[in-house]
Amino acid sequence: MFAGRVVVVISILSLLATAGTARQAPTTPTHLPPPPAQAPPAPSGPPASPGTPAPRGDVQLAANLVTLTVVVRDGASRLVPDLTASDFAITEDGTPREFDHFSSHGEVPLRLVLLFDTSVSVKDRIDFEKRAAARFFTRAVRPGDRAALFSFATKFHKVEPLTDSTDTLARAVETLKIAGITAFNEAVARTAKYLGDAAGRRVIVLLSDGHDTVRPEGFDEALKRAQSVGATVYAISPAGADDNTPAGKAGAATLRRLAAATGGTAFFPPVRANREAEAADLDEIFGRIVDELRAHYVLTYYSDGPREDGRFHTVKVEVKRPGLVATYRSGYYDGFFAAGDTPSGR
Repeated sequence: MFAGRVVVVISILSLLATAGTARQAPTTPTHLPPPPAQAPPAPSGPPASPGTPAPRGDVQLAANLVTLTVVVRDGASRLVPDLTASDFAITEDGTPREFDHFSSHGEVPLRLVLLFDTSVSVKDRIDFEKRAAARFFTRAVRPGDRAALFSFATKFHKVEPLTDSTDTLARAVETLKIAGITAFNEAVARTAKYLGDAAGRRVIVLLSDGHDTVRPEGFDEALKRAQSVGATVYAISPAGADDNTPAGKAGAATLRRLAAATGGTAFFPPVRANREAEAADLDEIFGRIVDELRAHYVLTYYSDGPREDGRFHTVKVEVKRPGLVATYRSGYYDGFFAAGDTPSGR
């Protein structure tokens, strides 16, 4: 059994997120699609018996410990919370792997950043988005968790760093102001880099239409940064699924790709004339994200050892109970981190 420390692997290994064998539900805009997610933490110490819950606590690093966060749903897309380690099997590159540890019910601490687009493109919705964001922090942050608020327009701002105070976060939300254009890719990359120093499940909740008007060619760099730290991205577009303009199509495609590649979901709630109805939609989405964060299964196993050839290793998770669908990261790259990028425990 573990003595009480949790291990996250991000050092030499970086987990690439694409939805796993049982793919996530479509993220195109029917009303609020079911969200899959992925975020990486794991316990430290000697190997534990399968089914042992991971304690909520500090984090250390292990170069060849691989972590997978798995979300399981039934045929009606309902979360399945009652599985044990014996219900899962893992293979890496086709080779079966034995569990090092298993945890469930969000036992590994959460490190969450709400990344808020404050460019002029969202000015009509800023007021109800701020109210929904404050409520989201209250629902999402439990003892042991920490959350932060960042904003971006032309410039990127760390409005409130990671804290366990939801009151502080709510007050920070009230300071957000509209100004500038949309440096989307820089904001995602800098947020992911910040989370690289945070010990726990790393999650970015992003409120933006996804259309970068400053440096659109920087998306691949931003995505790679998010993947390198194992951050799960939930993207919520205030513009809905805007497929009527080139900018709208590009932004929606960016959000879908970013979410899918990190194990999260892109949400496109409908644009309504009634702002209160839009606010209710946003509250519902935030609630679904919170539910999923509580339903994570975290599975860890040891790979063959540290490798730095840059090769992608495919990971598959099988759920043995019939009729269940799992979503998870599909693998990781060797030796992704450049010098100075290796995250440290906090």
